[in-house]
Amino acid sequence: MKKELLEKIEQPKYLLPIIIILAAVLRIIFFNGHIFSDDSYYAHLAHTYSEGNFGSDFLGYPIHLVRKLMIFFTMFSFMIFGEGELATVFFPFLFSLLSIILIYFVAYELTGNKKVSLFSSFVLAILPTDIIFASINFADLIAAFLINFGIYYVIKFIKTSEMKYAYFAGLYFAISIFAKMSFYYVGILILILAFLYLKKNKKISIGLILSAVIPLLLLVIEGIIIGAKTGNYFYRFQILEANYQSTYYNFFPYTVLGDSYTNLEYFWGLLKQIFVENTKNLFLRRFYLLIPLFALIGSFLFIKQKRNAGLVFWSLGLAILMLGFTTSPTSYKPLDLKMSWYAYPLFFPAIIIFSETVIRYTKKYLPVIIILLFVGSMYMSTEYQNFFDIEEKNKFKDFIHRMDDEFVFTDHHTKYAVDLIRGYDENVVVSSLSNKPTLLSELPKYSLVIFNEGVVNELQLQGYSLPNYESLKTEQFKMIEKYSDFEIYRKIE
Repeated sequence: MKKELLEKIEQPKYLLPIIIILAAVLRIIFFNGHIFSDDSYYAHLAHTYSEGNFGSDFLGYPIHLVRKLMIFFTMFSFMIFGEGELATVFFPFLFSLLSIILIYFVAYELTGNKKVSLFSSFVLAILPTDIIFASINFADLIAAFLINFGIYYVIKFIKTSEMKYAYFAGLYFAISIFAKMSFYYVGILILILAFLYLKKNKKISIGLILSAVIPLLLLVIEGIIIGAKTGNYFYRFQILEANYQSTYYNFFPYTVLGDSYTNLEYFWGLLKQIFVENTKNLFLRRFYLLIPLFALIGSFLFIKQKRNAGLVFWSLGLAILMLGFTTSPTSYKPLDLKMSWYAYPLFFPAIIIFSETVIRYTKKYLPVIIILLFVGSMYMSTEYQNFFDIEEKNKFKDFIHRMDDEFVFTDHHTKYAVDLIRGYDENVVVSSLSNKPTLLSELPKYSLVIFNEGVVNELQLQGYSLPNYESLKTEQFKMIEKYSDFEIYRKIE
């Protein structure tokens, strides 16, 4: 009787919903909300769109202007739930849970094993990176979901040769571009796969080519539409290049060499970026529970056994491209994988390889592995929140909510965040000091100044001019609160 009950519970129709409920509970426990980062830009642009003046006087990363899907999702959430912090995380939370369902079906298509598929869903449900970013309005999680949905249809096409799956794949890939250009790497892999198919079968796979070309066609259509309105047919690519210019400090060679270097230093710096920094950040990161490393080991094991070739190609291909391939078509700019959310596209294949390795070779230790994974996940999720300083930022949010009938001055990035936290309440006038020849000594008496040295330094790297904040140390100002890196001063003279 107990055995029959256990076998019944282990069926996907019972166990998968339990895993999803567990995932939802963990994401609520480790809720983050607004973290005063890129999420400020999405919220601001969504607000300006709903106001009918999209992007007017926008100061921020240029690339956010073409991430229309993120802006649409944020705006749609505002329409349903009202303009505020909670609304911004509805879609990341939703797509995080949908990814747990999706990985089950992708894993089953690739392995034909329900236990591997369920374990893959469980691992993604407790993956600290996914737990944390499920309640942060970043583009990476959503873009990865859409890409993985496209890959699911690529797999279906390869198995059935039905062209409808190629169209579906191309459609999801195309939509993902309007969240983030993460498809860049997957598109290269699909084209390589199409070449290998041609070499082996002496004929072209129209479906594979089509799934990779549809996103490009959509970009062409976008360019034509924008060009017809503005005369600028290369708007997206100009925005992309402008964004690289704005955020140069996030890419090689600045990441390891700074502003000045010789040709020899460039060469050694490149090796360091790829084989030291990126390799360490991809395979040895505790936030990922070392799953990419285990997947790497499993990949070589599968290669030796000559099985799961497609899964290995997907995982190793993405890993290699992420480590050293350029992100820019005009210059060599590999990723700096120190930013953990960049690794999102790799999680699906890495988790599936890890899961099949565990189920196939260490099944008798499965309860122990589950416990270790869960304990490690809880610890690393806590560490993630410490990294983002969530507790202090929540105190800062409480302070922002308490502000009433104040004149507040800060940089434009922090202004966008304060506006969001207050639900765009007009009772508090929040003014940006960015790119304005303002002296802090000239600000109105009793007004507040919010200062974050790290934010100001980064904005200055981006080319924005800001006032001399040394004035805050004079007798004219008094620091009244400090939360995380945010210092709040009141002008008293």
